[in-house]
Amino acid sequence: KKPWKLSLEKKHHENNNVEFLGMGADDDWILNPMSIDDTKMKEKLFMDLWNTWQQQAPWNYPMSTGEYVELVRNQSYEGVYLLQRRIDKKYLQMGEQDIVLKGGPSWTPESVEVAYEIVDSPLSDEETFSLMEGFYSGDDISRLDMDNFLDTNLFLQFASAGDNAGFKNMFYLLTAEKDDYRLSLVPWDTDMSWGM
Repeated sequence: KKPWKLSLEKKHHENNNVEFLGMGADDDWILNPMSIDDTKMKEKLFMDLWNTWQQQAPWNYPMSTGEYVELVRNQSYEGVYLLQRRIDKKYLQMGEQDIVLKGGPSWTPESVEVAYEIVDSPLSDEETFSLMEGFYSGDDISRLDMDNFLDTNLFLQFASAGDNAGFKNMFYLLTAEKDDYRLSLVPWDTDMSWGM
């Protein structure tokens, strides 16, 4: 089984925001086959626990949310999937000046440009990557929201989510504050939580 990205459009190629299963309205959805997890429980459990916990936190950034569905495609039963919201500015309720980055594909990135993928930024690539340089190198963590950083790492320890501890499998949120940005973390792709 492979994951599917659903992009919903109206007849004239306009975005078609549809609400599914009480998860809010969106035009971009993910059908996650949960193929690594034989129990089909770990990712949903992780998301539900995180999203319950983050509502009590001062930083308040949700992970993706998901509900189980059965997929039938071309009259062929494809099995159980997790229908998920995509993590983006709209879902996170971020402002126009805020920035969303996603961890790059490498466990040991050789540069800031490899460590992060820009998902949405009003700044140039060079300006965006320069905001992450101090965090990437460890030389300047002044932008880092320490409450969020500590809570995230404690949660990853609790969930034995070693796959989320590096640069990959994490979203990096830069929220505009006066003349600077505040950096927060949100995990994703948590199929290896609580072991394989």
